[in-house]
Amino acid sequence: MPKTTEELYQVAKAFAERDPDGNGQKDTYGFNLGNNVLTYEIFGADILVSDAPYSMYAYKMENGVPVKSWSGDKAYADFAKRLVDEGIADKDFATDKNGAKARQAFLNGKLGIYAVQANSYPLWNQLWITDYATLKKSASEAELTVMAVPKSPDGQYMGRINNPVQMTAVVNADAKDPESVMKYVDFLSKPETGMTLTYGLEGVHWSKGANGCPVAIDPNKNKTEVDYKTLDFDMVFSVAAGGKCTYVASSFDGDKPEQKYAEDMYKQDLQQMDELIQQNAQYPSLTHHEHLPTVPSELLVDATNADKEIKSIWTKAILGGASYSTDKALTDVQVVWAKYNGKKIEEFYQNWYKNANDTTIMPKDIYGIVKDQSKTQDELLK
Repeated sequence: MPKTTEELYQVAKAFAERDPDGNGQKDTYGFNLGNNVLTYEIFGADILVSDAPYSMYAYKMENGVPVKSWSGDKAYADFAKRLVDEGIADKDFATDKNGAKARQAFLNGKLGIYAVQANSYPLWNQLWITDYATLKKSASEAELTVMAVPKSPDGQYMGRINNPVQMTAVVNADAKDPESVMKYVDFLSKPETGMTLTYGLEGVHWSKGANGCPVAIDPNKNKTEVDYKTLDFDMVFSVAAGGKCTYVASSFDGDKPEQKYAEDMYKQDLQQMDELIQQNAQYPSLTHHEHLPTVPSELLVDATNADKEIKSIWTKAILGGASYSTDKALTDVQVVWAKYNGKKIEEFYQNWYKNANDTTIMPKDIYGIVKDQSKTQDELLK
């Protein structure tokens, strides 16, 4: 099991070159690029992070002051370029925007290490039960397990954590009947509504497990009738308001072998996360990006242009082979950053950090929430 990104490279290389399915062809990839799990969680980089501007990421603390850092971006680009150049990763990763191609390779037994988002029960269930069963049909001897975040040359980072406090919806300021809008929001916020939208109907989609919490009767039925049909509606529902039964750990039926394995892997995943927190693994940003302010209007166009051009440069370097090195890309990126008032953007976040550090949810607060929730999950998993 790889503990560092160099070991990750070696394992990925083995999957790609040692013909794990024995068909005599070099048709297996070692790792799927194009997923923020790699750039953000492992390297603390922001090359491909698409849900927030480049200007928000990759700051390192120097004498208590956040300073824009390029080391994580460079380390990621070197790693990714190495995989692409050697055929260990699919060079078409940049166009696989939703990860569908990588997922298909995984399901077909053609991907050794699969970086994927699985941070909810439906997603965890899909990966460890539904997708695992499909993988077994393609590669009967395949075994699936979890991997902790490996240490990169830029340090040990912590995986991204769902924001515990966030904006989930907006209301049009010109709504003709704002009172009715708020009644609707209140309805969606009720625990009974949230539980129904999340788990479906009792007796139809779930029954009570030994811990008194909903357990899926037929996960495949729920996949088509519940899991992705209500996602936008149950976002308003607060997990904390639903009590212990809203935690992923409450949802496994240990009497079913496939769910028992999914539960065991979830335990292992939680343990690995707890160990990273104990090791003081670095959160890969000043704080969760949804708690970071966007730059002021006079810098917004610059930040947007820098975001687009910088990510394009790094992608070009990763795919450019010998014609465009990562060293040249770094130089070009820094020129672009300077051209678009990068120093002023840095100063904006430095001033924000100095004034808001004590009043904003910061990584230490996020880790504290994770520790509290881990206690509840541990109890449910006993």
